[in-house]
Amino acid sequence: MSQKKKNFVFIILFFIAVLSLGFILLDWLPLISKYKLQISYKYSYSFKVIVVLLTTLLVFISGNDCLSKRDLKEMKRIFILVLLADSALVGFQTPVIGILFFSFVQLCLVFRNSKGMREVIKSDGNFKLRRSLFINTILVTTLFILNLVRIMDNHMENKLLLLIMVLYGFMVSLSLWTAMANYLLKLFPKTNSIMVALGMCFFALCDINVGLSLILPEGLIRTISSDLVWIFYAPALTLLALSGYKYKNTENQSNSSFL
Repeated sequence: MSQKKKNFVFIILFFIAVLSLGFILLDWLPLISKYKLQISYKYSYSFKVIVVLLTTLLVFISGNDCLSKRDLKEMKRIFILVLLADSALVGFQTPVIGILFFSFVQLCLVFRNSKGMREVIKSDGNFKLRRSLFINTILVTTLFILNLVRIMDNHMENKLLLLIMVLYGFMVSLSLWTAMANYLLKLFPKTNSIMVALGMCFFALCDINVGLSLILPEGLIRTISSDLVWIFYAPALTLLALSGYKYKNTENQSNSSFL
């Protein structure tokens, strides 16, 4: 990566950090302040929109510094879907459309982060460990979804939204497992795998709080959950965007032929 591009990426990351600090302060000050502050939501929302655009820009400027040409195409597709999903959540009265778009985002992340997984598992001598990891993860995911259904069923009247959220919960769980497997199986270079794994952890924490903000009654806990969403969402997008770059001395740290 040229020094000029490094500087440009650093500037983008600096603005993401500053804007993130800005919307965190705007979201949380009315909650933690002793005084009743009236802060217009439009300022916080504007900062969040710019953060999403900047993370998308990180993907589109990677050029020859991308992990691979095929990976760059997939990352562009993913972040275009992210933009559509965020727009749908704001533009429609129901969150169903936005959640469906985010389901496609997670599906694309699963395909992207699982490249070469089957071949590595087949060639790995410790197949029982991999099989146990997969079975245990499926069991945990199933238990999570069943509890999610029970909680939502007690709080929600919109059965369509309930169904969509449960399906999305499964997609997020699968995407998180894929990201972790990506790191354990060394499908990407180590730096990229760490970013993928951390990015999906933040994404999952973000979605948990989205779900809570939708199903909980009005009150302090719901407000806190709503304000936590973007604390996790901004670093999730940033880490996933950065995971598409090729870093120094990482070419031989993975099964890069699958990328």
